[in-house]
Amino acid sequence: KQWYQRRVRGALIDNRILMAQSKIVISDLIGLNGARFSPFCWRAKSVLRYKGIPFETQDLSLFQIRGGACPLKHPTVPVMVHDGQQIPDSWDIAVFLDKKYPTKPIFKYPGIKESCLVLQNTTNLRLHTSVFNYGVAYKYDRVHPDDKKIYDEKMMVRLGLTLEQMFPKEEHFKGEFQKELGFINQALEKIAQNNPDPNQQFIFGEFSYGDIILFGTMRWIVFGVGLKKGLGEGKFPYIETWWKRVNPLVGVDPNVAEYYK
Repeated sequence: KQWYQRRVRGALIDNRILMAQSKIVISDLIGLNGARFSPFCWRAKSVLRYKGIPFETQDLSLFQIRGGACPLKHPTVPVMVHDGQQIPDSWDIAVFLDKKYPTKPIFKYPGIKESCLVLQNTTNLRLHTSVFNYGVAYKYDRVHPDDKKIYDEKMMVRLGLTLEQMFPKEEHFKGEFQKELGFINQALEKIAQNNPDPNQQFIFGEFSYGDIILFGTMRWIVFGVGLKKGLGEGKFPYIETWWKRVNPLVGVDPNVAEYYK
């Protein structure tokens, strides 16, 4: 591994020492049999893996998060605990980590942070809406029993349906989110055509947090519905090519490695 050095008060400090002194814990939303449903948690963990920063995971059900049965001060995940400090929100976690551990930067160029923020908001509003409906319908039998009532309440507000009622509508919701994937596939096709160098075939040219934003969402899709089922069995070749290019950079979760071969 490559490690960096930071200049602190005129002295060079090997970051291995800094990380050895820092214990990092990331909260994660978990279902039955180790299923992990949060794209935002995938993003935070991917930043840590890309930078080679060791961390531990605190697995929580939605009931535990919302019901206050955990020590977190926030009603959503991820929350990163770094030296006792709680940092919520995947975006804030990414910004914090890039400043604290600047080796392998994810916001490398001027303006890249602003571009990533636009991409994140667009992804969260458009792709997540369509994926969420399908993902919830598909994962009905993998949601923790304590969480089903909470999901039912969310779905009744959102669509007027319970989890159980959504399950038969799986194919309808699948069509909605695959339409969104088609737009992303077209964009990645243009990127590939304009940049023959594979090292420049990322969202904003070189690898950045923009790729981690989309990759966290794609991990959510892949883990929730499976790679071939989620991506349409070869229907989106540029997404699959980009996926295979990004995956080694952010590492593979050993608990779900079979989903990322």
